[in-house]
Amino acid sequence: MKNSAPLKNKVFCGLYVLSLNASVQAFDYKIEVLAESFSKVGFNKKKIDIARGIYPTETFVTAVGQGNIYADFLSKGLKDQGHVLEGKIGGTLGGVAYDDTKFNQGGSVIYNYIGYWDGYLGGKRALLDGTSIHECALGSDGKVIDSIACGNARANKIRRNYLMNNAFLEYRYKDIFLAKGGRYQSNAPYMSGYTQGFEISAKVKDKNEGSHKLWWFSSWGRAFAYGEWIYDFYSPRTVIKNGRTLNYGIHLVDYTYERKGISVSPFFQFSPGTYYSPGVVVGYDSNPNFDGVGFRSETKAYILLPVHAPLRRDTYRYAIKAGTAGQSLLIRQRFDYNEFNFGGAFYKVWKNANAYIGTTGNPLGIDFWTNSVYDIGQALSHVVTADAVSGWVFGGGVHKKWLWGTL
Repeated sequence: MKNSAPLKNKVFCGLYVLSLNASVQAFDYKIEVLAESFSKVGFNKKKIDIARGIYPTETFVTAVGQGNIYADFLSKGLKDQGHVLEGKIGGTLGGVAYDDTKFNQGGSVIYNYIGYWDGYLGGKRALLDGTSIHECALGSDGKVIDSIACGNARANKIRRNYLMNNAFLEYRYKDIFLAKGGRYQSNAPYMSGYTQGFEISAKVKDKNEGSHKLWWFSSWGRAFAYGEWIYDFYSPRTVIKNGRTLNYGIHLVDYTYERKGISVSPFFQFSPGTYYSPGVVVGYDSNPNFDGVGFRSETKAYILLPVHAPLRRDTYRYAIKAGTAGQSLLIRQRFDYNEFNFGGAFYKVWKNANAYIGTTGNPLGIDFWTNSVYDIGQALSHVVTADAVSGWVFGGGVHKKWLWGTL
């Protein structure tokens, strides 16, 4: 497939356009409104030729807004003792200001970025009656003829440009215990976006200045609410049992030991009936308390060893069979000097290691969903494909409230 490298530009605006604080006895709340725009410019404007595998690179511009109500439920006395109970509820609404794919063969495909929703368990588009859709032609038998244009028209008809992405409660006690549940932004390394589930963690320190943290994370849904992506909650991994589509969730148990900048984190992530993946993260931070002044060197290595469930091994994932198992290695190095940073990364994939786990999130530190939207569905990059070898360097900095970076 022949595609040009797109030029992307993110514009963030309106952070805390409206901020309102109130206090009623022990209850505090804050209203926040945010706005964001994302643009992608593709210079390859070749005409679609399916037989030869030639496609253009899309150009589009989005406009996205988000509103949240944050609440703090405890009194100052309890908070002084180390207790925190807080929550947030809010939603996101967005749209496409410009879309050049609507002029191409097959019609608009920007729903892959803004509004794609095939139902919580999938299959909603296939159930949609296409007889009333202009782009869907009928055969001599009166049934809808399957075509690219018809498929895109179905997807556009059921798109959702809105969602409630925040709805959670979180309790913390000092740096010792955390419990959180609902809809919120995930911080699991192989589960990005917003999650629908819960997590619990406990942390203790030993007499040798080391800390031990045990963390459990469970998710039964994933969503996106950003300038580039809006997806309502869906099940990223499902299984078919007795003719029914089921969501057994994605789960993670992680143990982390840290001492004097050295960290070791063995973990096990799994989705029953789909994959089971042990792994480990090893890191070194020369200045864990770095606050933007001085020098810092941070090194991390991620090893992932997924094994696919027997019924998944012959399934094609991103044009390649999932296979029995795979492995991946990611090494990231970052240097900070005052307000500047630079570094690089090396990433190696053996077999189809990212068939089921590495595409629901990946700690690469780069956006790997930035290929042409015509390539593999939602613009997946070949960085995460089978047997890929990749490397990159980056740099950036902070100036007052301005952030900049290059890759």
